[in-house]
Amino acid sequence: MSNPQNDEAVADREAYSKAMIRNDLNTCVAIEQRYGLYGYPPELVSVGLNAACEGKDPERAVADYIDSRNPDSDQMPVDEWDSEP
Repeated sequence: MSNPQNDEAVADREAYSKAMIRNDLNTCVAIEQRYGLYGYPPELVSVGLNAACEGKDPERAVADYIDSRNPDSDQMPVDEWDSEP
């Protein structure tokens, strides 16, 4: 049985992605504001929306993601699925 809140987050994540592709700033901003992610770059908004889809706190997920970055680099952390074998 799916969680209605998670279903909404999944729909919002898909809508955000499509809005980014078509440069629909109004839709992007509305979704960012709904999850407390307004002002973050798209990479971090995606982190937050993915967390919301899993029933987690989007703002906490972004903060954890930022905190996990290497302080000796200006690069954001890379998820394990992005790494080359």
